[in-house]
Amino acid sequence: MRLYQLVFIALLAALLSPQRAPAQDLSDTTSPTLQNCLEGFTSCHALALTAEQRQVVENVKQRQNFVDCLYGFPDCAEQKLSVRERQEVANANRQRNVQNCLDGMGQCDPQALTLQERHETAQLAAARNLEACLSASADCNLTNLSPEEKKQALSSKQEANLENCLESSGACDQTQLDSGEKQQVVSAEHLNDLENCLEASVGCDQTQLNAQEKQAVTDALHGQGGGERSSPSSAERKSSSATAPQSPALNNSHHG
Repeated sequence: MRLYQLVFIALLAALLSPQRAPAQDLSDTTSPTLQNCLEGFTSCHALALTAEQRQVVENVKQRQNFVDCLYGFPDCAEQKLSVRERQEVANANRQRNVQNCLDGMGQCDPQALTLQERHETAQLAAARNLEACLSASADCNLTNLSPEEKKQALSSKQEANLENCLESSGACDQTQLDSGEKQQVVSAEHLNDLENCLEASVGCDQTQLNAQEKQAVTDALHGQGGGERSSPSSAERKSSSATAPQSPALNNSHHG
């Protein structure tokens, strides 16, 4: 339901209230013809309305148009507003523009802001951009950062990329890794492969295992490997990278 409809219902109740109008036959105010006209249906037969009912319909339409204008709806007919209503609508439009600018929304007219409002808008935009950069978001604009902020943002981006690579995420860019980080990724991939093999999961590649690991897998498959294992977290993969056993094939492929 459109927000203004709540206001519309309240206005309609006030217009039909006995306190606002002379006593009248309820069958007139609740007739289907009147309701159709109040709702703006094509089945409205205005000629079938009494003079009082036509006035009620006109009043409701004026109030509804005012609410449309107040909330910036496209149905607004500003030429039908009174001087006071136009002033209220102008104030509402201005406040809406200020809020849009502060929130960083596209429907912002910075030329309509005061100097103080422009300053606040710029501060909030800078804070949003810094947050985006620190979270390695694609919305980050490094050119708007200070040298120290840019350093922090690049460090966050590097950490996020390493995390993606350790988790075998599609967002991993191994070209951005240094030699130590690449070795961490290799170790993490090896541990993940070993885990898959121990659990007989899809993705197990026993050709990447050394003899000791292959024996552990064989024991596990025959029920001799002990209790359940849990998948290593990225932190465990990082801490295990220096000591994780690697197959000769892996060691040979990552020399230097």
